[in-house]
Amino acid sequence: MGILIVIRDTVIYYNYYFVIYYLFCLIISVIVYSSNLVENSSETKINENDVKDRLLFRSVIETLKCYQEGVLRSVADANIGSILGIGAPAWTGGYIQFVNSYGLEKFIIRCNELSEKYGERFNAPSIVIEKLSKNELFK
Repeated sequence: MGILIVIRDTVIYYNYYFVIYYLFCLIISVIVYSSNLVENSSETKINENDVKDRLLFRSVIETLKCYQEGVLRSVADANIGSILGIGAPAWTGGYIQFVNSYGLEKFIIRCNELSEKYGERFNAPSIVIEKLSKNELFK
């Protein structure tokens, strides 16, 4: 699978898997480089679980915002699209299903922890708080 691009008599073939692999390596190298900067400074080290959760939770939060604003029409669309479309880890069952299995209350608590450390971009969307107050899951 790939795409051919022709620019001024030059043919360039982009393999999608190679591009995804390249972007993944680039993201990991930025994380490792930034954690090395923190290690070498007098600041505290970045926790390994924080790195994992920061990568996963940002995508989950943006998916929830899209669902909240009506960009995504159903939970099934969000879950299938996140796995097949943007490469969410299959073990999550999709980004919104991840919230259901992680637990809404636990998800909100973890979002609050991450937002205290790394900024407001990790605040839990209001739709999660609404679902928790109604004692519902995303269906």
